[in-house]
Amino acid sequence: MDLIEVHSSHQPHCRARLDKTFDDYVSLQLVTAGSVELLRDGPHGIRRWQLEGSWLWYCYPGPRFRFRSAEPGRPWEHRHLAVTGTRAFDWLARGLVLRNPVPAPLSTDWAARFDEARACAADGWLAPHRFANRVEAIVLDLAHAVAPAADDRPAWLRQVLDVLGGDDADLSRPVDYAALADRVGMATSTLRRRFAAATGSSLHAYRISCRIAEARRLLAGTSLPLTVVARRCGYGDVFAFSRAFHRHTGSPPAAYRDHYAQFTEQPRH
Repeated sequence: MDLIEVHSSHQPHCRARLDKTFDDYVSLQLVTAGSVELLRDGPHGIRRWQLEGSWLWYCYPGPRFRFRSAEPGRPWEHRHLAVTGTRAFDWLARGLVLRNPVPAPLSTDWAARFDEARACAADGWLAPHRFANRVEAIVLDLAHAVAPAADDRPAWLRQVLDVLGGDDADLSRPVDYAALADRVGMATSTLRRRFAAATGSSLHAYRISCRIAEARRLLAGTSLPLTVVARRCGYGDVFAFSRAFHRHTGSPPAAYRDHYAQFTEQPRH
């Protein structure tokens, strides 16, 4: 599975103050009541929005995001869905992850769809698949409602994404970025710059995210030993793999597997 839940929530009376960068996942945020101040750092300075009513926005790898109640001391109603995996980064590459906040289109009940997705995430052994299906439907429907004529990815980007984390990518081996750049007809520095502009991620960070996403999939859906999971995901030993996995997910591999085991009603293979 190439789209995996990181975390999700619904806070009817949210008082949180978030200030972070999103290293290896995409998070879709929804406010339905109250007022939110949103800030995003960028190469040309800080962008600022005040969101009143019902709004949607993404947080994604690259910029620093900050948001909080625009009225100190007053809560706001907040939902979010956070996912990682090659599918999420494909959304970034295709322009499906909106860079700026948008008023929630009236064509659908977004709060109900967020709640449905969250409910699916804890509903039996098919939970990860049903959750992924619901979240992708939300992303696609939002992109269609806001920008139905989005362009497809350029050929060079499709090639690079396939090598870094496509269905046939070998995640167990290092990538020769110079050879990859030559393959798509660019200097290595040009490829790095254009890839970051297109996806919001560096080549190496994207590759690591694909490895971690595959590790999540193997841990949640199989009973393979950690040594095998580590090797398939490009790590030479379990200790290096465990450190990297913990750093990116906040959870050791074994604990992550135990968390998903509670939702599994059939033997894993």
